[in-house]
Amino acid sequence: MLAREAREISKCNAHLVARKQLNEAIEKMEKEIKKNAKEGHFQALIQVALSNQWINHHCSDAFVDYFQHKGFEVKSNVFQTFETVILSFICRW
Repeated sequence: MLAREAREISKCNAHLVARKQLNEAIEKMEKEIKKNAKEGHFQALIQVALSNQWINHHCSDAFVDYFQHKGFEVKSNVFQTFETVILSFICRW
């Protein structure tokens, strides 16, 4: 395999990984919104472990746009644990 081929495969796979992470985060938030709405709450929170794919493919922007388009107010915050950088999202309605 040539370096050029390896780069192309990596780029394609990184995009797929980012898309998968974004879709999982959206599904997780939608479940949390439904659960919290049923319990009478007016916000939902999820946490996402940041990855290079998430950052490089602008998944945070896509996540926020998705929920803002649905009418939610979205806030985000980044914090670091011992080994992981965590991004938290709060959707309010």
